[in-house]
Amino acid sequence: MSDARAKLQAKKDSVDITRIALQGGVYTGFTTIDVRSLEDAVVRYGVAQALLDGIANSEDGLAVRDILPDLDFRLPQDTAGLATLQREWIQPASGTWDVTGRTQNEVYSTTKNSNNDQKVIVIYGIREVQSGPARAASNMYTSAIVFRRAAVKTIDIWQIEALDTIPDQVIYGRTPLLFKKGDNLRIDFILRATTAHALTNSGSSANFGAGISGYNDNLMFLGKVIEKIGDNVTG
Repeated sequence: MSDARAKLQAKKDSVDITRIALQGGVYTGFTTIDVRSLEDAVVRYGVAQALLDGIANSEDGLAVRDILPDLDFRLPQDTAGLATLQREWIQPASGTWDVTGRTQNEVYSTTKNSNNDQKVIVIYGIREVQSGPARAASNMYTSAIVFRRAAVKTIDIWQIEALDTIPDQVIYGRTPLLFKKGDNLRIDFILRATTAHALTNSGSSANFGAGISGYNDNLMFLGKVIEKIGDNVTG
């Protein structure tokens, strides 16, 4: 073994992976037990943060539920004329990407208008819905998703193209993303280069809408919202 390789091996053996600032990206191929363990950890961390944030004084004052796009997110204001968020998972909500030469598009955000000052949000995975094993080709127009706090602080980037190649069409974050009470969450979608090219070259502004019809994804964000019991669900 060369000296360089021996030094690398020795250094590798001394690494404490629990001290790494961020292990980003995604996992695939979780077992049912893995998923249950992950979800239990997400709930525990989310509830702990909600208690620290003063959303309730004890666990029996909190409710834990799934993320619901129409209750928990807001849409960006742009030239795509985006529709009001519905309960269904579709990106963009109007089915119309606002590309204008860009491949990165803001899709969801949270503000006080979505009551982000009354809840904790934890995102741990993404599932591709409204598609299945009979698909003949890729159904996705997004290559990666960028998660931010506010408009500038990138906290992780998930490369999601594997969703089109795995049987259960679900991926899980290596590090679940926790947004505390009052955090301004922002989620950007990065379009595949071929998609962006097709959209920006779909013709004049008069037929631009027709040119981008059907270029949308159906990605469900797996996660939990922790809020005061009674805000939306009472149990």
